Amino acid sequence: MNVGYAEARKQYDYGCFVFSDVDIVPMDDRNVYKCYSQPRHLSVAIDKFGFRVSMRGMFISRPDGQTGRCRMIKHHKEAHNAPNPNRFDNLRLTGQTINSDGLSSLQYRVVSVEKNPLYTNVTVDIGSP
Repeated sequence: MNVGYAEARKQYDYGCFVFSDVDIVPMDDRNVYKCYSQPRHLSVAIDKFGFRVSMRGMFISRPDGQTGRCRMIKHHKEAHNAPNPNRFDNLRLTGQTINSDGLSSLQYRVVSVEKNPLYTNVTVDIGSP
């Protein structure tokens, strides 16, 4: 997502970005993908998790539990995409690493850019982990 954001900013000075998992689909057409005055959590309740709200105490806006329902499209887990064994430590240390992670340390090389009518496909090389 960071690379996509950085590359999109090179093309146009967008005032807003909406990030969405490709496998999470809104179930209510009132859950609109648009820009709000503050960060917005669009998938409030996902069918895979019994429509429970899994993140509490966040200071963001969100639609009500009915409007924000989403369906998760099932897919097979990719064998080469195993969970990061350090993921919980990384989350715990976010407050300490926020100034050196993400966009501030982003390194990649653009391999190709393919512009299509409804999307632009940017292929990049991010190197090895």
